[in-house]
Amino acid sequence: MCQSCEFGRANKRTILNFVKFSRAGPAFKIGLLTDVHGRPFTFRLPGSVLELLHLIDTNLGGSVQSPWPELESEADQQRYLISSLCEEAIASSEIEGAVVTRKEAKEMLLQNRKPKDRDQQMIVNNFRTIQMLNGRKNEKMTVELLQEIQRELTENAIDDPRDCGRFRRSDESIKVWDEEDQQALHIPPPAEKLAERLRCLCQFANNNGTKQGEFIHPVVRAIVLHFWLAYDHPFVDGNGRTARALFYWSMLRNRYWLVEYLTISSIIRQHPKKYARAYLDTEQDENDLTYFLFYHLTTIEQSIRAFQKYLAKKVEEKKRLSRTLLPAMFNERQQAVLVEAQREVGATFSYESHARLCKVTPQTARADLLELEKLGLLVGNRKGRRFNFVAASDLASRLRKIAGR
Repeated sequence: MCQSCEFGRANKRTILNFVKFSRAGPAFKIGLLTDVHGRPFTFRLPGSVLELLHLIDTNLGGSVQSPWPELESEADQQRYLISSLCEEAIASSEIEGAVVTRKEAKEMLLQNRKPKDRDQQMIVNNFRTIQMLNGRKNEKMTVELLQEIQRELTENAIDDPRDCGRFRRSDESIKVWDEEDQQALHIPPPAEKLAERLRCLCQFANNNGTKQGEFIHPVVRAIVLHFWLAYDHPFVDGNGRTARALFYWSMLRNRYWLVEYLTISSIIRQHPKKYARAYLDTEQDENDLTYFLFYHLTTIEQSIRAFQKYLAKKVEEKKRLSRTLLPAMFNERQQAVLVEAQREVGATFSYESHARLCKVTPQTARADLLELEKLGLLVGNRKGRRFNFVAASDLASRLRKIAGR
């Protein structure tokens, strides 16, 4: 059976029927994670969950070679990675209410422009935090690192700057509120219990939260951490972003390195009520984390399929335009610019964005773009203090002329 068919089959099941038919399976207890009344959370691993875990292991793990041959080119890897990080930063911010166009946000990140407002600042913070976590993936999780993550995510993007990097106090009433129904969806544990609960969370994050000889799949562990941080709601603001960042850190720590290329938050953003429902179903049905586990696994699976579709499209574009783009004449970075220029009308390029996207020096980026301008394929123009390039209006015909056709 083809991989896409396997993915599709898992998607057809609803969470409700999944949980209903999984009751016969054994329940695994997470001893360190309890609710506000001290009752433990559990999860089950029916065949459908094990199937999804296998697909994730196959597609996201490994340390020798990528299961996606389209990523073999180092230049491709760098461009796709930066593009994916931008998309994840934007989507995660949109979940929290940020309103900004994708084009404007991506140009801001790639050109390293100063954010104009709080929404743009949130996106910049998410982008920087994702990069920071990649560099910290080999460190142990600590309470101090949790605070640092929240501080990075909320700097200049929070109502009260004093709330950056600090846990909520006992005199601060925190509730997760449903704006439509005007009712509390979740009341987190009291602030005075946070110190011990977060100590246990860090212990679990560092793979020390189970009995000797007991194994929890790394992806399950990462998803539990996501739920746990959101359940405890230790900060006044930024808990959702911090929870997703903690999941991301845990996946990278366990060598699921291709998770960097996924935009999981974009899937969550499309169906925010399902995200909230997964939390509620877990709490309301005897602390059964299988609801949240299955939701998160299917979300990862959908993001894998979305990226595979994206790769297939890019490969097809490259093949279709390879004859026109004269690979012998243009380097791979310049080819990428020309492909993007033909694919997206109005796309702009700058020395800063090209250098960041291709991970080259500003001098190399400048040489790439100026050469394309010299050939009449790009048109340079000044926008404020920045010098940008856009595609020539008759780019396709100019490329054919250069090719002698």
